[in-house]
Amino acid sequence: MLKKLGLFFAILIAVLMIVPLFLPSDYSVMRSKDFVQSDSLIYSLVGDFNEFVKWSPWQERDPGATVTITGVPFTVGYKYEWKGDPDLSGSGYMEVTSIDPGKKITMNLVFNEPMQSTALNVWEFEKTPDGSRMFWTTSGELDYFGRYFGLMMDGMLGADFEHGLSNLKKYAETK
Repeated sequence: MLKKLGLFFAILIAVLMIVPLFLPSDYSVMRSKDFVQSDSLIYSLVGDFNEFVKWSPWQERDPGATVTITGVPFTVGYKYEWKGDPDLSGSGYMEVTSIDPGKKITMNLVFNEPMQSTALNVWEFEKTPDGSRMFWTTSGELDYFGRYFGLMMDGMLGADFEHGLSNLKKYAETK
């Protein structure tokens, strides 16, 4: 009986060690939303972190989180730092690394708690016949065992993005 149990655990450990070889080493989560408002309005509500806190799904989830915004909106180096409950929002920062005015904002996204990681966050804006469309993408690299976590990223982050974009749509309607 002990030999069978030992063999079972040896096989289980071998499978857990081998499976990540066949999983993606990176992830990308993207969602989009159509708005009746202009792309310039949506760009202004997204690219200014003072507006971002009004529709962010994470600020809503952890309203007690402290937020520090430094720099000038719509410029490289503009930064949004947060520190909240580790079980709700954790801590970290977003820092603008490049801007294509009115079209695209790219940021480094760094999480310090509850676990450390980095990602690339991109917001893109385009005109549509009926208003505008915004694309929200986050992508990053995964360590070897983090590849298991990568299997769930779209479901977890995607739901947050959809909620945030719905919040943004409601907020934009008040402008």
